[in-house]
Amino acid sequence: MMKFLALCLLVGVAAGADDGLVIDTTFKPENCDEVSKSGDSLSMSYKGSLTNGEVFDQSRDGSPFTFTIGSGQVIKGWDQGLLGMCVGEKRKLTIPPALGYGDQGAGEKIPPGSTLVFEVELLGLNDGPAGSEEESPNSMDDLFASMDKDHSGGIDREEIKIYLQSQQGGFSGDENLDDIVEEIFKAEDKNKDDVLTLEEFGPAGEEEPQVQGHDAEDL
Repeated sequence: MMKFLALCLLVGVAAGADDGLVIDTTFKPENCDEVSKSGDSLSMSYKGSLTNGEVFDQSRDGSPFTFTIGSGQVIKGWDQGLLGMCVGEKRKLTIPPALGYGDQGAGEKIPPGSTLVFEVELLGLNDGPAGSEEESPNSMDDLFASMDKDHSGGIDREEIKIYLQSQQGGFSGDENLDDIVEEIFKAEDKNKDDVLTLEEFGPAGEEEPQVQGHDAEDL
């Protein structure tokens, strides 16, 4: 898993904090005792579409998407656009390519250079700083779940590529993404079945390696 995380550092293009992101609050509850901040675990309901209205992804009924905000598990448009939300709040995020999947796109449904539109609702919020002892045992599980787009219990090459493309709004043209993916599978796919399980990806509770010379925003 350390090799996987190290290879992830090879991809990604830094994007500005206000690089065209549009946040529209469509509903906000009257009572809001706590708001989301970096390091919190969020449970979201969402629908993602292109500007032409074509839906490319959405959460399933009864299965909210859970992740740790500010940890690089999702595209930058989410890490920035979901801060300061109350439980029950709804927003519409219009995310430019630099904070989404960049000039590479993602799979067959998101063309290169796409602006993304997400309708989101915060269903649950667990308070706690990133890297705390309480949350760190679940961090690897959360990362795996965020990459397992089809909820199959395994991650294939395409899902790895989509995750890498999401980091910092894309990846640099100097890096060969296919080669990076192959290196990941060579190092982590223990039974050589072309699918990474959670056990191969990294057991629950595995400590994240500290990367010298990089701030959290650089990841």
